[in-house]
Amino acid sequence: MTKRLFAVILAFAMLLAFAGCTGSGGTQTTAPENTDHIREVKTRVAVAEMPMTIALEKLKTDRAYAYEVTNAQNAAELIKNGSADIAALPLDAAAKLFNETNGGVKLISAINLSYLYVVTSIADINSVDKLKGQTVYAVGKGTANEHIINHVLSENGVDPEKDVDIQYSDDAEALVAKAIDDKKGIYILPEPYATQIVAGTVVETETTTAAASTAATDETTEYKQTSTTSIFGKTVNFAKEFGKLNESPLVYGCIVAKTEYINANPDIISEFMTFSEVSVNYIGGNIEQATIELTDSGYFTDNTAAYNSIISSNITFLEADALKSGASKALETLYSADPAPIGGSIPDESFYY
Repeated sequence: MTKRLFAVILAFAMLLAFAGCTGSGGTQTTAPENTDHIREVKTRVAVAEMPMTIALEKLKTDRAYAYEVTNAQNAAELIKNGSADIAALPLDAAAKLFNETNGGVKLISAINLSYLYVVTSIADINSVDKLKGQTVYAVGKGTANEHIINHVLSENGVDPEKDVDIQYSDDAEALVAKAIDDKKGIYILPEPYATQIVAGTVVETETTTAAASTAATDETTEYKQTSTTSIFGKTVNFAKEFGKLNESPLVYGCIVAKTEYINANPDIISEFMTFSEVSVNYIGGNIEQATIELTDSGYFTDNTAAYNSIISSNITFLEADALKSGASKALETLYSADPAPIGGSIPDESFYY
């Protein structure tokens, strides 16, 4: 057993032990702050977007003594201008940053696999080929999302230019609002937006059941029951279909660190990988507790949306060696469609830590 693996197991066991502790009245107690790794200068971590922010939430809250974690859509820019040491980015953005900085960053791990769902009010749209002849709303034109969609469509006999009308938007929240208002349509969206549509179009249905009459009263009693269902459902996972075609899971959220920071602080990088893995494993392996914590911290407005987003976000930890094959195949596919989103070329072996 390697030192890092032992550290991960020990840290995770301690986290679960403290998570299960309760004080009087069942109030959950907080694990005492571990000061073993306090540093005068904290490691600056920039996290681009959900669900990467979710995956690293325990790192942010439990290890604040060592890491300054910022949720920032411009995480790549923060690396380039020296305001961050480590960043969580989508795979294509990580590759682009590597190229733009001439190898100034390395990919050290992945924290979630890709997620891109068909969300529709039409039950028959349950496979890729059923999208032929349809109008579909999506986000991410010119990004990895568009190339994943086009690749999966093409490999399933659907010409993305001729057989389907894809309407791209820059505003995922606007598409969520449109779906909820229209109560119909077909969308291809990542999380948490796919779950927001499903949760936002729940309707109540009332049914009446008649109970058999009795000899004593000769009366029939009616019982009313209310059930809920959503107008929309998730039917096809485009990321999963992409992974099937490439015979490897499609990596989405990646951790990159500045090459000079890695070289100067190898122990800090090793420690960060341990604690980030613990955070990812906690969120992915303790969904009910993580649901409560993420709702309380303001990531979600209610537990249902939090729970559904967590289980749909493919939160998984992979070290660079384990994700290299899948990441390379994905980058090759993206490059063949358009080199620009990954910075003009496929990163070489030095990209991987």
